[in-house]
Amino acid sequence: GKTVISLGGGNDLSYPDCAALGQHYSDVMAFNVDAHLDVREHPTRHSGTPYRMLLDEGRVHPRNFYEVGYQPFAVAASHLHYLADKGASTRSLNELRSEGIVKTFQRILTRHNKALFWGIDMDVIHISEAPGVSAPNPLGMSGDELCSIMRIAGKDKRTRIVEFTEMNPTYDLDHRTCRLAAVAIWHFLSEAL
Repeated sequence: GKTVISLGGGNDLSYPDCAALGQHYSDVMAFNVDAHLDVREHPTRHSGTPYRMLLDEGRVHPRNFYEVGYQPFAVAASHLHYLADKGASTRSLNELRSEGIVKTFQRILTRHNKALFWGIDMDVIHISEAPGVSAPNPLGMSGDELCSIMRIAGKDKRTRIVEFTEMNPTYDLDHRTCRLAAVAIWHFLSEAL
């Protein structure tokens, strides 16, 4: 019944974090807030494979899986086709902004899932605010937009895991990426407590 905040390195952590949640709850809704889709096909787990493995193994049902904030220039068409064929939902950052971030999540969260997983890959954020990531993003989400998502996650009592990945302190400038992650966690906790 507790909520876990997971801080890590590569996005390969999403597989054990979300799979463990699926062992305790039969009806997990999962969000990958990321510039990339992370559904590459590969026999071993790495930062590009966790969500494909979760979907293919049935640990997350495709109708409960949402790719949010991706950049079309950073994804393969075959990966979008894979997700469409599975029945998963995708929203590019431009689509998310057009629909309205808060409005989009409020609509999705009307579903009656028992537990929520929020995978936040920090490379979804614009390079000026999050330079310390594995794949800096020249057209990314703003820190304010991330914090609005974290407030939504914090308000929802079904949230069980919030995960922050792909931070690389070696490449961070003035600790911007780490500070933004800390502020996002604060916004999450300000609503959750």
